[in-house]
Formats: sequence, C-alpha cells, structure tokens
Amino acid sequence: MKIKKEHFLLFLIIFLATFLRFYNIAYTEFKADQALNLYLGIDLIKNNFITDKILSSSVGLYNPPFFHYLLSLPLILSKNPIFASSFISLLNTLAILICYLLLKKISSFKTALLGTLFYAVNPWVILYSRHIWHQNALPFFVLIFIYGLVSLIKNKNGAYLILATAGLSFALQLHQSTLPLTLLLIFVIFWQKKNIKFIHLLLSLFGFLLIFTPYFIFEITHNYYNLKQYLKLSHLPWQFHSDALLIPWQLSTTLKFENYLGGKLPFVLTHPLPLLALDILYLALLVAAFIWLILNFKKRQEFLIFILWFWLPVIFLLFNKTSVYRHYFIVLFPVQFIILALFISNFLKKKRGHKCLPVILSCCIFLLAAYQFLYSFSYLNLIKQKKCFTAEYGPTLKYQMEEVDKNLKAGESNFSKILQQSCQCSPYCYPHAIKYLIDYFKHSL
Repeated sequence: MKIKKEHFLLFLIIFLATFLRFYNIAYTEFKADQALNLYLGIDLIKNNFITDKILSSSVGLYNPPFFHYLLSLPLILSKNPIFASSFISLLNTLAILICYLLLKKISSFKTALLGTLFYAVNPWVILYSRHIWHQNALPFFVLIFIYGLVSLIKNKNGAYLILATAGLSFALQLHQSTLPLTLLLIFVIFWQKKNIKFIHLLLSLFGFLLIFTPYFIFEITHNYYNLKQYLKLSHLPWQFHSDALLIPWQLSTTLKFENYLGGKLPFVLTHPLPLLALDILYLALLVAAFIWLILNFKKRQEFLIFILWFWLPVIFLLFNKTSVYRHYFIVLFPVQFIILALFISNFLKKKRGHKCLPVILSCCIFLLAAYQFLYSFSYLNLIKQKKCFTAEYGPTLKYQMEEVDKNLKAGESNFSKILQQSCQCSPYCYPHAIKYLIDYFKHSL
C-alpha cells in the first residue's frame, strides 16, 4: 500500500510532537497543585464520581470539578503521577492533530503541516503540555471549540454549533482565561444566524447545561461560593497589565524560557547572538502575519475567528482586576502558529514565480523549526541531567520520587525529615507533593 507524501509528513510531525511531549516525562514538574489535583481525582473515584471537594484557583475561586473527572481516567488505571502526567501529554498530542485538521479545512495540506510543525516544537507549548495542571488541558478543548466555529462558517451547517459549545463548555471549566471566548461564541451565533436552526441552539444549550451540571451542583451545595467571590472581585479596582501585550509574542519564541529553569541552556550559551537573531526573525514574521491577517479578513470570513481568538483573551487580561501570570495565555495556543502558517503559505504561493524569495523563506522556516526543536530537546535533556532547579521549575518529579523512596526504604517515617531530605537541592519545597509520593509508595491511596 502506497503511503501518500501528506500522510508521511503528518506522521513525522505527530511523531516529533509525541516524542517531545513524552521524552523524559518522569522529570516533569510536580508541585502542590499537581499533588492536590491527584488527591481530588482519587477522591472522586472513591466517592463514585460525586464530588464535594474542589481546588481553589490563584484568584480565590474554586475551580470547577471537570478537570478532576478528566484526571480520574488515568487514575483508575494507576495512581503513579508519571502515568497521570503522560495523560496530559497525550491530550496535548491529540491537540496537534486537531490543529492539523483545522488548518486543512481552511487551507492546503502544506499550510496545515507548517502550522502543526510550529506548534509541535515550540518549547513553551511543550513545557505546558507535560504536567498535571488545569490549564494545560486547555488547547485540546479550545481547538475543538474553534474547529466547530470554523466548520460552521465554512460548511454553513449550524450543527457544528453543538460541537463548538461543547468544546467551550469544557474549556470554561479549566481556566477563567477562556471567559472572553464566550463573546466569540455569541458573536458567531448572531453572525451566522441564517445557518443556525432553533434545534441547534436548543441542543447546544442542553449540552452546555449538561456539561456544567457537576459544577452547578457544587455551587448550590456550597452556598454559591464562587458567585459570592465573583461579586467580591467585581468591587476591586481595575488594573492595567502591560505584560499582557508582550507575553503572547514571547510564548511563540524561546525568549525568557531560561528564567523558568534558572539559567540558559548549554547550546544557547555557545551561540547566543545567532539564536537571538532567530527569535527576532520569528517575531518579525509573526507581526507581519498578524498585519496581513487583519488586512485580509474581509476576503476570508474565518480569519476573523483567529483575530478574535487572539485579541479577546489578551484584552481581557490587559484590563483585569487580579494578577496576570504567563500560564493564563495557554488559552491562545496554537493561534499564533496557525496565523503564521497561513501568512507564510500565502506569501510562498504569491511569490511562486520568484527565484530567490521562496527559497530564502523556506530556509528561514527550516531554521526556525529546527532551532525550536533543538531548544526543546536540549531543555528536556537538561531536566534529566540536573533533576532539581533553584528557579520556578523546582525539583523534578523523578528526583522527589527517588528521595522519598530512598527515605522510606531506609526506615524513615518522620514526614518532616523526609520533606527536608527531598528539598535539599531547591529553595522551593512542596509538602503536598511529598505527602502524595509517600502515600503512593506506601500504597495508601
């Protein structure tokens, strides 16, 4: 059976994406949030999937229980945190495939492969694709939402509204950064109302309510805690977060990635200026892509979806009443890479007859993708070699597991001493993480 070139290249990119998301997965991050999420997932299984406990978010709101239902899937099979982390990697690998299908629907297979390649090798994407965190599951569900909206517009079929609403309903329960996407959904409903039947709206609403049912039950049984917190937050003064204009662009490159690890990667130290030039080139192409997209959205209706997907969360986070963190922008993945792929493909198509420009741009694409792949590969090797970081990354899961296991085998039963031994390499110490690992090794989960 002859394998088509398209399928072979897609397989190669999916292989790269899978490799980068699973390589050295045992050395992923494991902190308080990861351990608490696992505890809550296990608690859900023990209570026959009826929840009465939810993890609090950084802004004081209780996160909806959907993530713990999702996490219960791997936890039914194994309580090993490496296995649960692998499940998050699997979700993000599947997101790569949805990205390909989305681009293929609106453009050519070459464009789809290009956007998928950029998405597959980006180090920030890989960092947020490998550990147990609510927002790390966002790209999978946001892409389902966007795929539904784009299909509704392209196919003029209102049934896709049901798919889009389902994707957004799940995403909304993962992180509050997805709230602005409800405006995108409402906008598309009014924009495409001639293609949407009443039954489509009814089924979409039913699906939304059904998916949110566990959260509604929790709110009612806990005296509407989140509603009261939202009302408290509404009285806080507005804050202007200028970083919200910079972080989305930074996350497309390798810029400031070393801050997360506490130092530059070895191969970056060897060639800092040429590699910085590649990041600048990436940013220049991305800016050009956004300008092109804005100038051409009237010709291609679906382009407006990508513009709003990017800017609505950015504006929401730019003017916000609480602190804004880098991981709040995971909601944007992979819109930057989609827009860049559309722009480059269009440019190459128009300059097909030109002798030099297509060759130069193709070389630039290869260099950028190769650089980000090597950067990601280098980072994944470093976390295994170093095991423990004094910066935000902290001690790796494998390091903590080894320390806990070593102490337990030595007969140590004092929690404080095990905790102290497991945190020697880093100023960051996570009692919840150590407690979970002790319970795991003692088979008491």
